[in-house]
Amino acid sequence: DYITGDGTDISIVSSGDVIITGDLLPAADDIHDIGSATAAWQDLFLEGDFTFTDAGKIVTTAGDLTIEAEAANAKVVIKGDQTSGTSIHIDGNEAAGSIVDIDAGILDIDVTAAATIDAVGIALGAGSGELDLTTTGLMDINSAALDIDTSGAITIDAAGVASHIAIVTAHTAGDAFHLDANANVGSIVNIDA
Repeated sequence: DYITGDGTDISIVSSGDVIITGDLLPAADDIHDIGSATAAWQDLFLEGDFTFTDAGKIVTTAGDLTIEAEAANAKVVIKGDQTSGTSIHIDGNEAAGSIVDIDAGILDIDVTAAATIDAVGIALGAGSGELDLTTTGLMDINSAALDIDTSGAITIDAAGVASHIAIVTAHTAGDAFHLDANANVGSIVNIDA
């Protein structure tokens, strides 16, 4: 084991580990790097916080970037402290074929104000489970056309006291409101009031 220097670089040559008993600090702030694009460290093991003292990013130049909470019952928390405007931005590349894919047993999104989804088309699918849209306030759907298809029953229920269901159309020509229960003999449109 030995240490060599050529006036520019210092080399520490050891057949085992190099153990540092104090802090490892650069001689000047915000100048020196750990590793380089052509001389990269393989794995980095840390305990404690990983803190940027300025704006920064985590980039992979080859392959996927995976952030994983590996311990049992641990979670990944992404938190933005912006008080107005965009706090967390997920950019999946705006190319038409790019996808942001979220896989979960349960997806729970809570907002204290309005939730807005802007898209050319939106598809909500619950597979063999239940798709439940619930609000204690007003649920407003604005669309040039609304198409609800199901292989089973569709139930719209205003269960509260003095609640009502209002379906309003501003159509001025042709069918303003159309109920089609399949023209086959035996099909029934049942309205109980």
